[in-house]
Amino acid sequence: PELGVDVDLSWLADAEIPDLPPVERLLEASARRPDLQALDKDADVFGRLAGIERSRLLPEFRFTGSMGVRTIDTAELANDEFASWDAGLYFEWTLFDGKASRARARQFEAQRRQTEARAEGARRVASREMLEAVDAFERGVASFDVATSAVAEADEARRVAEESMRWGAATTLDVLESERTLRLVRLQRVEALHDVLVSYAQIRFLVGLLPGEPWPDDLTAETAP
Repeated sequence: PELGVDVDLSWLADAEIPDLPPVERLLEASARRPDLQALDKDADVFGRLAGIERSRLLPEFRFTGSMGVRTIDTAELANDEFASWDAGLYFEWTLFDGKASRARARQFEAQRRQTEARAEGARRVASREMLEAVDAFERGVASFDVATSAVAEADEARRVAEESMRWGAATTLDVLESERTLRLVRLQRVEALHDVLVSYAQIRFLVGLLPGEPWPDDLTAETAP
């Protein structure tokens, strides 16, 4: 019997679930995301700035020296009597600068610690989000497999109902019910596939990949036995 508008979901028969790299590699990759690496570099810069400020309070030694010929006559440039040399040793030490250098060093050191804490917190969040996305992916795959089996069973049940109606062993209501069940499990299969693809895209985002960008070799390379 005709039931009105039908949705063609035949493409689902060839739907393939994408493969994921191992979870351990995904967690390592999520910790190396560009935004997290940028936080590490910021922390390193603040540490170096703090060191520079502390170095301003240390004594500084400088040595300078020069040799040459002092004359206004170019003919005497080779005359050793006009040769001269100078040397000097200089010592500088900032004994007090109003504690400005110490204050700046403490400020940069505080910024370094704060940035490191932010990076560590962001890595924990990234790891948790990755595990949640992988778990959603695996649950979606399981639901998709169950729905695929249910679609095959419901399709067979509809076929049997249609054959039975031809022989008078089933009613139109039985056929309509089998058709309703088939559409329901097809919808469940679409929803499961949607969940799989959404979680797959989330995993790629957490790794730092752009849409269409291939997986890095270090994530897909086979491990040695």
